[in-house]
Amino acid sequence: MKFSYNWLQEYFKEKLPKPEKLAELLTMRSFEVERVERISKDWIFNIDILPNRMPDASGHLGIARECAAILNLKLKAKSKKPQLSAEGGSASGGKTKNSKDKFLEIKVEDSNLCPRYTARVVQNVKVGSSPKWLKERLELLGLNSINNVVDAANYIMLETGQPTHVFDADKINNSKLKTQNSKLQLKAQNFRKQIIIRMAKNGEKITTLDNKEYELNDSVLVIADSKDPLAIAGIKGGKKAEVDSKTKNIVLESANFDASNIRITSQNLNLRTDASVRFSYGIDPNLAEEAGGRLAMLIQELAGGETTEGIIDAYPKKIVPAKILLDFNKIRKVAGADIADEEIKNILQKFGFKLLVTRYSLLVTIPTARRDLQIKEDLIEEIARVYGYENIKPRHPFGELVPPQKNDYIFWSAKARDALKELGFFETYNYSFVGQKEADAMPDRARTNLIEVKNPIRPEFKFMKPALIHNLLNNAAMNLKNYNSVELFEIGKIFKFAEKKFTDTPQLEETRLAFVAAENSKDIFLKLKGALTSLFESLGIGGIWFDDAPDSPSEFQDVLRVLTSFSRSAQIKIGDDILGVIGELHPETRKRFGIESEAGFVELNFDETMKIAKEEQEFRPISKYPAIFRDISVLVPYQTKITEVMDIIENVAGALLADTDLFDVYEDEALAGGKKSIAFRLMFQSHEKTLSDEEVNKIMNRVIKTLEEKPDWEVRK
Repeated sequence: MKFSYNWLQEYFKEKLPKPEKLAELLTMRSFEVERVERISKDWIFNIDILPNRMPDASGHLGIARECAAILNLKLKAKSKKPQLSAEGGSASGGKTKNSKDKFLEIKVEDSNLCPRYTARVVQNVKVGSSPKWLKERLELLGLNSINNVVDAANYIMLETGQPTHVFDADKINNSKLKTQNSKLQLKAQNFRKQIIIRMAKNGEKITTLDNKEYELNDSVLVIADSKDPLAIAGIKGGKKAEVDSKTKNIVLESANFDASNIRITSQNLNLRTDASVRFSYGIDPNLAEEAGGRLAMLIQELAGGETTEGIIDAYPKKIVPAKILLDFNKIRKVAGADIADEEIKNILQKFGFKLLVTRYSLLVTIPTARRDLQIKEDLIEEIARVYGYENIKPRHPFGELVPPQKNDYIFWSAKARDALKELGFFETYNYSFVGQKEADAMPDRARTNLIEVKNPIRPEFKFMKPALIHNLLNNAAMNLKNYNSVELFEIGKIFKFAEKKFTDTPQLEETRLAFVAAENSKDIFLKLKGALTSLFESLGIGGIWFDDAPDSPSEFQDVLRVLTSFSRSAQIKIGDDILGVIGELHPETRKRFGIESEAGFVELNFDETMKIAKEEQEFRPISKYPAIFRDISVLVPYQTKITEVMDIIENVAGALLADTDLFDVYEDEALAGGKKSIAFRLMFQSHEKTLSDEEVNKIMNRVIKTLEEKPDWEVRK
């Protein structure tokens, strides 16, 4: 919002700091001044007023109060009251102050949408051009001059932050009410008007002051007479009661409207004004009367006329100031500064807060405009910012700093996430439920032990999930619609019935880690196995082996039997304990989940995995000597395990074999005798010298000889 430096100066007898210095002080203590711009003989501040400070600081008077508090200055006394005549009006849902003759009626249909509505009548005004000083001030702040009456309303909004509006009283339709006093009726017949604050009718139209027509509905609050809308409440006035050069008698509106309704209406109509911005953040209802009085006074100065003595005020539910009890020692403790009691009281009084002081505490009465002050800490922040954050010296924490107990789940799950992300997997977060489709893809034992939700919000949330893999497969199917390959993982809880011995806890939670890969490749199983090996290396876990022919039933074995191609699946074990499963999806499983490409998965009991993980890592220096690579392809019977071939190669090659990578498995009916071809890339490297081809060839010859000693094994040359 824009604010004038010269205007702010008018509130003080003392000279304000230079514009750049004042902008710096406001930024440090109150609001961020985004820009200071010199225009003509004035300086314009562009200040970012936060939403919670809009009720008290959206006008020049609010910023002047901030300057007074920061600079320890006094504001000038307020101006005198407007001259009054002896006529007034009435309000439905409120009261009329000091009124004698009633010629204007205000009716508020919903006090929740219009908490307060005040109106004054000014007679015999002379509408004309505004004086030069007023034109220049409005134009500097981005508003166009219309005439002296309308400009006065805009001026009061910029001064107090309270939007106001002026209606031509003679253009408002007469009220349908009758009076028994015929003489009074004749006297007031030209002013027997009625203003109704109501909801618009569906299809009702209004032409605003900028000559644009809007079609309204019953969610829009309007200011209307007995026939037509006069204005869109809190947003923009209409043409019907527009003030022009022929206007003689006017009605001054200073009201308060529900912030949510104004914001929604402004968005729906795509109509944003200075008034709607202020009302949409909320304005103090108690400001309406003060702003209306200041407007009446300014119009008398600019356009003459007389203001009726009666202020029509519909204010059924008054907002009263809140009170907060503060302890002096608590203020110093929270602020972190040794602020004296007198200085605390002085700072609060600068904001206009009323104080009731005792020896150790003070009761603070908060002005109703300061809606941002709700709790003790809010007030302490006010004290600290005026005292100056730069004056609060940094201190080391006092007390015993006890390091928190290590949380194994947070530590190891973060390690696992980092490892899988480095391998190209993306993390997913799924609901803790599955539906009937996923249940049908489970083994019989799992379906029997499913925990059913009593009142699921949708069919897909019928059961608590007993495994992670089912939701991951749904994720993979969805992503494959847009990508050729998918690699996803999840760490989360699964839910299942406990064994009978755990009678006190019939339902158990278990932490699992699962990941899935899907792409058009026949090596998906080997890819998953390599990813799993890298994951275990990151977690410091060794001694893992794969049991592709388990002879004992288990929960994990049931999963393999239902979801995978049994010949390309295995249990993941350490010793005799099962950590999880790895497998390539069976074609029927892929069809059920809508996955067309090859896919496989890994699911681990992460609770058990964390128990064997090791934080310490063994350091192995990288050799400074070059490596030599050799490829070897072995034709073996179809049932031969890859690990069996690798074990022979690594045992025979010895310490100079630095790495063994499986890079191809070829299976085809064209291979005689139901065999498959397995190809490895061997890396030879020494930490002591550069190996020669002759040394490596000798090792390779021993490896080939040993492999060919096996019946039905053939090294392809």
